[in-house]
Amino acid sequence: KSMRQTSILAYRSLDKSKISERQKQVMYALEEIAPANNRMVSTQSDLPINVVTPRMNELVQKGLVVEAYRGTDSVTGRTSIFWKPKNAPKEFGDAY
Repeated sequence: KSMRQTSILAYRSLDKSKISERQKQVMYALEEIAPANNRMVSTQSDLPINVVTPRMNELVQKGLVVEAYRGTDSVTGRTSIFWKPKNAPKEFGDAY
C-alpha cells in the first residue's frame, strides 16, 4: 500500500462512535471532498443545508473539523468557510 492509502485508512479507522448518525453522514461527505463548504457537503451527502450547517458546527465544537480557508463559493459567488477534517492527511487539502 502506498503511504497515501495507509494514512487515509488510518484516518478513516478513527473512532467515530461518539458522534451522531447525522454527524457521521456530514463527516464522511466532508472526508470525500474536503476542503468543502456546507453547500458542497449538503450536495455530497444528500442532506439539506439546514441539516448540514448545525451538524458541521457541532463537529467543529467537538474538534473533529477545522476551517481550511475562506473562499468564494463557485456556485453562489458568496464567501464561505471551507472545512476539512482535523486529523486529515495532507492530501485532504491544506491551505498552508
